[in-house]
Formats: sequence, structure tokens, C-alpha cells
Amino acid sequence: EFRLETVESLDGQIDAQFIYAADLFEHRTVARMARQYVQIVQALAARPDTTIGEIALWDEAEISLLQKGEQ
Repeated sequence: EFRLETVESLDGQIDAQFIYAADLFEHRTVARMARQYVQIVQALAARPDTTIGEIALWDEAEISLLQKGEQ
């Protein structure tokens, strides 16, 4: 129960909305995924030759938390 809906407006702007089952996903988890989605889109727009694997999805604070096993 998770999906991403995108709509392009007449002026070329793309609006995105994550729709998810709140009983299955925590808001902070979806917010993190949304930030990562924006990072991916911005990185690919800036450098279209970039592969997804080259894009950093975690900042230093998140990496530190993961290494400590707090997430």
C-alpha cells in the first residue's frame, strides 16, 4: 500500500505525492523516502549521465545512525 503519483502541469512543473497506508509505514519513513526521491531527481537533472548507484541517498547523520543500529 505505497505509491508515488506524479502530475505534470502545463508549465512543465512536476508535482509528486506519496500515498501510503499509515498503519504500514511511519510518516518519518515516508518523509525520508521523499527526500531521497528529490535527491535522485535533482542529481539526474544536474548530471543525466549519472547512474542511480552513484547518488548518495544518506547524509552523514543518517549513516551514523545506521552504523549505530538506531534505525
